[in-house]
Formats: sequence, structure tokens, C-alpha cells
Amino acid sequence: MEPGLVWTTVDAQLEEYAAHWRDQIEGMGVIPREKWEDFWRDLVQLRFARTDEKTQFDQSFTNTGRHRNSQMGRTRLIRRLNSTSIL
Repeated sequence: MEPGLVWTTVDAQLEEYAAHWRDQIEGMGVIPREKWEDFWRDLVQLRFARTDEKTQFDQSFTNTGRHRNSQMGRTRLIRRLNSTSIL
């Protein structure tokens, strides 16, 4: 995995997840370190992460020497479709 990224489990519906980032990602910009906890709580509240994944978030962000996190200007979503869902 790339530095500064963390994989999370998304329990929200794909459409909800994609719509959120489509609407938010471009204007989000840099998140200063002092707002990372709030950002994490928002991800959990939105069901874009689970509370038990906080350790991974801390390893990638909180426990590093980083002082800010820059959001990517694009979102990539992968959805597996089986043959029956395509028909």
C-alpha cells in the first residue's frame, strides 16, 4: 500500500459512498493534523470505516511524523459484478 493511505471497510451503500466523495473530494484539500480525529469520527459515522480499524488509521497517519494529509483529487471505486447482476 502507498504511504499515507489506509484501507477501510465500507458498510454504506456504494452509491452513498461514491456520491459523498464525488461531492466532497475536490474541495476537501489538505486536512491538518489537529483535525484527523474529527475526520476519522466522520468516516465512522458515515459508515466509511469501522471503529476497529482505528489502529490502521493511526499507523498510517496519527503515529507518523506527518503534519497534514492531502486528499486525492479523484476517487477510484471498484465494484465486483457477477454475471447475474449484469443481466
